[in-house]
Amino acid sequence: MSNNLQSNKDEAIYFVASTLPLKYIEEDTKKKKIIFACGSDLFKSCESIFKNNEKYTITNISINKIIQLFQLLYLFKVKYKSHLNVKFFHETSVFIFDLIIIIFKIKSEFIPHVTLKSFIKIDKLPIFNLKTFIVKLLDLKKNFYALKVPKDNQKGSENVFAVKKYSNNVVVRNNYVIKKHSGNYTSKNLNCLFLVSTDIDKNINLKRIYTLIANLLEKNNFKIYLKNHPRPGARLDLNFNNYKEIDPYLPYEFIKKDFKFLIGCASTSLVNAPKQTTVISILNMLSCSKKEKELRKKHLTTLDFENKIKFINEINDITSLL
Repeated sequence: MSNNLQSNKDEAIYFVASTLPLKYIEEDTKKKKIIFACGSDLFKSCESIFKNNEKYTITNISINKIIQLFQLLYLFKVKYKSHLNVKFFHETSVFIFDLIIIIFKIKSEFIPHVTLKSFIKIDKLPIFNLKTFIVKLLDLKKNFYALKVPKDNQKGSENVFAVKKYSNNVVVRNNYVIKKHSGNYTSKNLNCLFLVSTDIDKNINLKRIYTLIANLLEKNNFKIYLKNHPRPGARLDLNFNNYKEIDPYLPYEFIKKDFKFLIGCASTSLVNAPKQTTVISILNMLSCSKKEKELRKKHLTTLDFENKIKFINEINDITSLL
């Protein structure tokens, strides 16, 4: 079942499950870029960036598992069979895609953008779980494992799958860290961007912390910008007194504006800020357990090679950064 067909070196297929890889795709040197965007919300983000560029072909991949199975089989084994060159980026498993990559030994590259250090590995695959049944049925236990992931808004936790080992058909690259370049930066710039979403604390506490920070910055003549999560289900219902909202479908890495401050919680985009931007995380201020905060922080610090992120413990810590 191995796919040994010659690929077209001038084009590539990119399977994306979040907006993080979109900057990598833009910077890749391929002349033709075929994006498989998993879900209509991600499809909208891709279109908001690449819609009018002839280099890009964007396909909306259904999140319905049955439809997704037949859709990906058709795309990989029929439509693009003769020139497969697949790049993917997700860490927690997109189960149907990963099964197809493993079973059909599709030649591909895995380019991780984040780590899984925020989550707790489970010793055994969860019982009474359809994915576990499929993994055992196909004798793929060596390929998959499960993680315990906290739900947003302190609503407990859930088990998610991740790939332990791909076959030799997949080349695994190092973590890719995006470098967002500053434009016409000036020290007089008093723009502040809040990157917000639901997280491991209660929504009401997240909104309280962000609002207090925004009020402080507004008193110091900052212009406040707000960008919510691209996925509607992860958005935080947040409003400030005076602010400008940025299209939530537009990834932070594509915003053509410079900010003196970038404020968020545990978004991977925090590590992608240019050097001139002061990056602030409210992670230490959350009311969740110390262990949960340490795990989430570990994910960020692993990627933050330049130690850009400042983890504040109280609102007044920002005063010293003004």
